[in-house]
Amino acid sequence: MRTKPPVADKGSMPADSIPPAQTVADEAPHGSSFLANRRRTTAAIIALAWPAALAVLVLTTANPVTLNRRQVLQADAVVSARIVDSNAGACRIGKQ
Repeated sequence: MRTKPPVADKGSMPADSIPPAQTVADEAPHGSSFLANRRRTTAAIIALAWPAALAVLVLTTANPVTLNRRQVLQADAVVSARIVDSNAGACRIGKQ
């Protein structure tokens, strides 16, 4: 037959034997590593998203040919041409 060990009344226990409550400082090592990992993950996402966003802008934004008025006025020759067949690379010169 087993007997239960005697249970001390909480009022009779000395104050030193009561375990202290867990404080925020006790959780700091786990919490700080969690925050550090979260910051690394956020930085990695930003580091990958930024070039991806720039690549999308490059691919989706029209890049028209722009000429400066001064370039045209100072040119020795200005040639205007129309592409007749893009597969064959044929073009028709309009003005010289």
